[in-house]
Amino acid sequence: MLVHTAPDCYIGSRHDYTGTHSKTISNRDCQGWNKNEPHTVNVKPINPNDHSTNYCRASSFDGLLWCYTTDTDKDYPWDHCPIIPCFACGVLESPPSELPNTTWAVSFTHVVVVTFQCMSVTLGKSVEHCPVSSCGSDDQWSTKYNISCTSEDCYINSTEYDGKVHCTVSGITCQHWNKDELQKANYRPTDPKDLASNYCRDPSSTGRPWCYTTDPDVSWESCPVPHC
Repeated sequence: MLVHTAPDCYIGSRHDYTGTHSKTISNRDCQGWNKNEPHTVNVKPINPNDHSTNYCRASSFDGLLWCYTTDTDKDYPWDHCPIIPCFACGVLESPPSELPNTTWAVSFTHVVVVTFQCMSVTLGKSVEHCPVSSCGSDDQWSTKYNISCTSEDCYINSTEYDGKVHCTVSGITCQHWNKDELQKANYRPTDPKDLASNYCRDPSSTGRPWCYTTDPDVSWESCPVPHC
């Protein structure tokens, strides 16, 4: 099963996008480009005709479409928009190889990803897996994806999840919880065996398993673990 959840796409360069989408990947409304509230606008779209809109646009400084947000939260003055190249990795014609006993969906985080989900689960222990293939800058799907379909591979209470997903919803590999640079992190698992792993957990009770990542540009991210 293929589900394409990006609301819009562009052909050619991101600068060619002329659509009217005005919400970010975190579902925040875009601020008008000619307004300075709630955030000061320091960068504007290249085309002056776009300055009177609040549509997602590309600038000469960032590789993805984005906008300033109307959220007064200082952590979200701007955000990327869920608009992808129409033919990224041949997303509709040449998706990654399917895994048995799965459905899959195409979605957009800050990259284009295909996420696999089990059609049914069996009793047993979870094995290390990452059910996500991401579209790389070389326009090729990542190949280090697999899936485990046991009763441990979903959660009822996120703080009790004990499975072995070790990547994020964007396909980024999780950082080991006992890594030196995480010694002063606000949240880490209390179970010693979890500390020695890089499995997704929810020590902060956010409601969904997550992990710190190995990407220096992404501190932490939620994990592709389904609710039971």
